[in-house]
Amino acid sequence: MAASSSWEPLRAAVLDTLKTTWGYHQPHVWQLHVLRALLADRRDAVVVQATGSGKSMVYQLPSLVLAATPPPYLSDAAAAAPLTIVISPLIALMADQTARLSSLGISSTFMGSGNPGSSAIRSGLISGDQDALALRIVYMSPEYASSMLTTSALAAAPAFASRIVLLAIDEAHCISKWGHDFRQAYLDLPGRVADVKAATGAPVVALTATATSRVVEELAQSMQLTNPLVSVGSFNRPNLHLSFGVIDSVDSQVVPLLTGKDSAARKPSIVYCRTRKATERIAAKLKSSRAGRVEAYHAGLGAQRKGIQDRFTAGQLDVVVCTIAFGMGIDKANIRSVIHAHAPSSIESYYQQIGRGGRDGDLCECYCFWLASDFEVDKNSDAAVYAQRLASASALKALVSTAKTCRKQSLVAYFGESILPCHACDICDLGDAPLIDFSCDAFLLLGALQVCGETAGPSKAIKLLHGTKPPGNLPVNFSTFLNAGSHHSPGWWSALGFRLIKVGMIVSTHIAVRGRSRGFDKWSLTREAKEYVAAGKPQIACDKLVFHPGPELLVDCSPKSSRPALQGLLQRAPSSSLIINSRSALRSALLSIEPSLSATVVDDIVDHVPASLSELTAINGISSRVVGNVGTALLAAVKPYVPLAKAFRAEAIASAKQSLALFQDRGLALQSVATARGKSVNTILRQLMLCVSNGDSFNGSLLGWSKASVELAYASFVSLLDAPVADDVLSGSMPSTPSAVDENIVNFIRAFVAFYAKAKPHAGMPDVTTVTAALLSSSGTLAAAAISPTKRVFDSSTELAIKSSKSTPAASIKPVRHSGNRLKRKRSFKAKPAAVSNATCVAATHVAPPPPTSASTFAPDVTTRTIVAAACSRVPAVSASASASTKPDY
Repeated sequence: MAASSSWEPLRAAVLDTLKTTWGYHQPHVWQLHVLRALLADRRDAVVVQATGSGKSMVYQLPSLVLAATPPPYLSDAAAAAPLTIVISPLIALMADQTARLSSLGISSTFMGSGNPGSSAIRSGLISGDQDALALRIVYMSPEYASSMLTTSALAAAPAFASRIVLLAIDEAHCISKWGHDFRQAYLDLPGRVADVKAATGAPVVALTATATSRVVEELAQSMQLTNPLVSVGSFNRPNLHLSFGVIDSVDSQVVPLLTGKDSAARKPSIVYCRTRKATERIAAKLKSSRAGRVEAYHAGLGAQRKGIQDRFTAGQLDVVVCTIAFGMGIDKANIRSVIHAHAPSSIESYYQQIGRGGRDGDLCECYCFWLASDFEVDKNSDAAVYAQRLASASALKALVSTAKTCRKQSLVAYFGESILPCHACDICDLGDAPLIDFSCDAFLLLGALQVCGETAGPSKAIKLLHGTKPPGNLPVNFSTFLNAGSHHSPGWWSALGFRLIKVGMIVSTHIAVRGRSRGFDKWSLTREAKEYVAAGKPQIACDKLVFHPGPELLVDCSPKSSRPALQGLLQRAPSSSLIINSRSALRSALLSIEPSLSATVVDDIVDHVPASLSELTAINGISSRVVGNVGTALLAAVKPYVPLAKAFRAEAIASAKQSLALFQDRGLALQSVATARGKSVNTILRQLMLCVSNGDSFNGSLLGWSKASVELAYASFVSLLDAPVADDVLSGSMPSTPSAVDENIVNFIRAFVAFYAKAKPHAGMPDVTTVTAALLSSSGTLAAAAISPTKRVFDSSTELAIKSSKSTPAASIKPVRHSGNRLKRKRSFKAKPAAVSNATCVAATHVAPPPPTSASTFAPDVTTRTIVAAACSRVPAVSASASASTKPDY
């Protein structure tokens, strides 16, 4: 392994290039680990990180860094004109990436069917002409890689081969036969990887957003990667809200989401379908329903596809109804909803497709409608692959049909990660749902199944319950069930059937059909269920039939907005209206000058009100290109607001303190705070960091942090700052568990260090004990953990008197108690619900509101969201700035 001394100049070049070209001060911790492996250690890497996390940066930076600071191991050709080769199956994504790089002044191109100049590019690379020598990054389709990266082709083109410093395989899961998206075009890539490594000695990095540990292992083995560093991030996307429902009809479920009262908040939107015919039918229905600018997209549209994609990316379309041919190549930050009209084929596909949404850090609604037939697996494959795909489909089936477990907990558990309840899914929205007695409806469904002969799934039985007599001879008691279930939709009855399978009243058996790739599921009554039906009437409060309903049984499978707007619950201080309007005006002025600025960067400019080019350059996200092109114009827009700088800062701090009060004092979940304040989770995190940087008490255990996780994040933070880097910090593989280093903790540490530097300017870097005590503080103040009781701290707008740990906080802290992997939150607004029976009337809905005088019966409108409203109504607040992401959108 290369010594630390060989990494330091490269590390400095990484930081300089990142700031100069992209405008960011620091890479993510995991990015620095991977970059060190590739640049200093010349070590292979496998990167499994979420969509939008910055995977592309680890292969876009190296050739630029090596051009600026050539290390001794490079050949003369590589030192003069280093070149990175990126193999990707997505033509649209390659075109988009090269366009973005060109806008940053980075010379790049792509070779594939979408570029008519590919042959000329190939000739230039082989001959080494001047245009080709200027290229730093070349994207290739697998087909071009198969012909250009063989041993013989590389030997015949030394001008090309000698320049290659890195080979990147994007969407690497496509190589794995165990993966959800195996592609024949990737079959040759392991051989090409071996050829490139043998001819050039360049390291290889394989990147994907979706891979289980088994897929990662196969990737490393099939490509013969040498001692690869494996970087696995968290699979949890906190700004995605997940909802599921059994599909009844597109007209009553999908269309209202994009045409109803709240539909504007769900656009731009992607609607996924299984077939081309379905995309055209649903697109036509949305158009006729005035859902806005809508187009269908599928592989059969040929050349029209590029125009549709370009219009959607440019904001000229509101909705694209598509097959999976769309989506993977889309790099659009502000997608507000992802709707599955049919369930995807696997849990990996589902994760990847919802990953298109909310890349800007703001809320994205994800709806998935499903039928039991969606989870059938094609048997036309070898037994081992079939077993793996069946396991993935079964995991997705369990995810959509669960009624108790947080959806995101189930989703990320498939990838080997454990998280706290997300408070951002339809199940978490229910809060403390009651126990409900389903004896009557279970009797109807079980009886109807028995009457229909238990020959297939629930379709015949559900039709009988809705008044349709099935053909053939029926028992004399069929009239008992005919039209007895019209009070619930077909989807509701199907959802109940899945619950009865879980509680052991129905057995589901998959039946293969000769000559067909897919069979069907046969539902049969268990012995207990047959005895239950034979009794002739429901048995009230049967133990197995009293359970928590879950969202699909609590409502009648006609999902309304699962996130009703809670904006406006917080009262603004009248005196702040001028500041709020001024901040908004400045924000608009900045975006009119440079529309490419992210919301995070714009908010930082507004908060800091830079008065010089040096102050503007110091803002994270402002690159040298931006300063050179529009720096003077930006400063001119800011200049009239310089007298309001202190007021702007005070407004930001006041707003942040309101979020801190809801989260820490009131005990609300992070997602609940975000909903109440009309902001993204990332914006709330940024506000909490601002509070930490100003000396407010913070208890990271409310976010699930432990002493060990803070210590690990501290070590990673130090590795970003210190030189030389300690070998025991960055050497060896990253820990294999997901989210080994929590980026949020690193950012909070950075905020605390900023506070500590102001409080104790001559003390240097705080040690790990001080940092851990400060970020896991259950009471008192950060100041008490860091500085003397009498020290006073000043910033640009506020004087903070740092009090001793014995002083009483302004608001009484009521910390959430963390036990195991669940948060026990104090709910003082709500009586404990009792079991509810539907025995008195079969046709009565399960969620009929109780009489208002009853204190113990279930009140269905008292959910997590109304608890948020109750808390917010007591907290006067100042409106905060616009939503922003805590992470740069690489």
